[in-house]
Amino acid sequence: MPFSYLTVCIALACLGYLPFNMFRAKVFMGDVGSILLGFVFAGHVTILATDLLEMVCLVALLFPFYVDELTTMVVRLWNGENLLHSHRRHLYQLLANHFGIPHWKITLFYGTVQFLIGVVALIAYPYGAKTVLIYLALCFIGFTVLTAHIRKRATIGKGVGLL
Repeated sequence: MPFSYLTVCIALACLGYLPFNMFRAKVFMGDVGSILLGFVFAGHVTILATDLLEMVCLVALLFPFYVDELTTMVVRLWNGENLLHSHRRHLYQLLANHFGIPHWKITLFYGTVQFLIGVVALIAYPYGAKTVLIYLALCFIGFTVLTAHIRKRATIGKGVGLL
């Protein structure tokens, strides 16, 4: 029961934070806040999962963030950048900064994609590990191709190495 209270409190805190950032960001969570939420999510997954496959399916609920981080790190390493230096290379940053898409639309896109990927992974769970892993591999390829396309479009005429 105390675990349920923690879950509700974290959800309500995030919901209370939302109005300050819906259309124009007024409060910045930063790395500290996002790391805390990631840690809480990891704790939830660890407690809730009954086996490794279920853990993979629950982790898939944040799949776009993991793939975005991985592809961004690969691009930065490929370009010889120091990973410890700040940057604006993540997909959501490219969409907002280079294409001028409002943050709320990007957030809605991410939330929808993450919800769909996670729900389908949970639906695929009864069909076994092979089905789930093939599905997530296809999602990974699709997201990586989409990100590469967006990075390429962001670099045209800019003269910057975003790809």
